[in-house]
Amino acid sequence: MAGPRLATLALAACVCLVGTLLVPASAQARRNRTQIPIAVWQLMTPDEDRALAEHWFGEIAEGVHAVDGLMPDPERAFSPDLKPAEGVVVAIETAQRWLDAAWLAHSRREWSTTLGLADDALALVEPFPAVRLSEGLRRDLMLMRARALTRHGTSQDAHDALRDAMFLDPSWEAHPRWEHGDVVALYESIKEERAGVPDARVTVHTSVPGARILVSGVGRADSRDGLVALDLPAGTYEIAARKAGHTAPSETVRVRPREEIDVDLDLEVRNTAAFQELLQAALKDPASARRSEVWEGLRLANDSVQAQGVLTARFERSEDTEGGRLQVALYLPGRAGWAFYREVELRREGRDAFAVAALIDELTLILDRRFNPASLEELAAR
Repeated sequence: MAGPRLATLALAACVCLVGTLLVPASAQARRNRTQIPIAVWQLMTPDEDRALAEHWFGEIAEGVHAVDGLMPDPERAFSPDLKPAEGVVVAIETAQRWLDAAWLAHSRREWSTTLGLADDALALVEPFPAVRLSEGLRRDLMLMRARALTRHGTSQDAHDALRDAMFLDPSWEAHPRWEHGDVVALYESIKEERAGVPDARVTVHTSVPGARILVSGVGRADSRDGLVALDLPAGTYEIAARKAGHTAPSETVRVRPREEIDVDLDLEVRNTAAFQELLQAALKDPASARRSEVWEGLRLANDSVQAQGVLTARFERSEDTEGGRLQVALYLPGRAGWAFYREVELRREGRDAFAVAALIDELTLILDRRFNPASLEELAAR
C-alpha cells in the first residue's frame, strides 16, 4: 500500500512543481508582450483643486489596463509641459464679448457706448502680440472704433482710426451694402491718399506647408507649398505663421514702396500655450471646437509622443458646491473630434466612486471596439 501511495504523492508533487514553473512563465510572457501605449496627459485644473480631481483621473487612467494589450503611459507628455496663458485667454474672451456688445450698441445708434466698448477692448488686448490673439480681433475692434467716431461726427479722429484699421488689413473694403455711407466715403478718401504709391513685396517662406500667414494679426493666406507672396503698402508689420501643434514664429518688418524682402519662418512641432488654450476650449465645450485647429494639433502631438491615443481631462469647480465637473476626453487618430467624452460631477461624496466606475466601463468599451474588435465579436456570439 505504501508504494502506490508514495507514487501518487510524487506525481502530485511533480504536477504542482510543473504548475509552479509554468505560471510564472505564462505571466512573464504576458509582461513581455508589446503593449499599445495610450498617452495620459496631465490634468488641467487650478492647483487648489488638484488633489480631488487628480485622484479620480488617476483611477480612470488606470482603468485603461483593463483593456487587453493597452497601457496608460503618463510619461508620453507633449513636451515641454505648459499651461494655458490665462491672461491672454481672459483678455480675448472679454474683448470678444465687448465687441459683441459694441455691435448691439451700434445697431441702437448709441455711438458713445459703442466707442467706449471698443476702446476698452483695445486697451485690454494691447499688451499681447497680434499672433496670440484671435485672427482679426484687433482689426475688428479698430473698425468698430472708426465706425463709432464716423457716426459721432469726429472727422479727424474717425479718419485716423479707419486709416489705422485699413493699415492692419489692406485687403479690407467698405462695401456700401454693409457699411454706412459716411464710412464708405471716408474709406474712399483714404484709398485716394494711397493711390499712386506702389506696394512692397514680402515673400514669406515657412518650414512646413499649410501654415496660416498673418499680417499684424489678420490672416492673409495659407502657405500651401511653404511659400506666400504678399503685396503690402509701405509700413511696419508683424508677419507670423500659425499652425496647430507648432510654434508660431513671427518677425517684424518695415517695408518701403517697391521694396522686395524675404521672411523665413521656422515652425517646429512643439507644445505651446496657444495649443493648450485650444485643448482647454475643446474640453470645456467640444461642440464649439468642431472646426478648431486643436484636432490637427492632437494628431501631431500623438505622432510626436509615439502613442496610439491621448487621454486627458479638465476639472472645473462648481460655484455653488465644494465639488465640480471632471471633463474626461479620449483622442484617437483618424478623426476630428473626441472619440470619447464624458463629464462627471464630483461632490466629495461616496457616490463619486460609482460615477467614475461607470465612466471607466464606457471608456474601456470604446477602447476595446478600437483595439480588440475580434474579441468583442466573439463575446457577442456567445
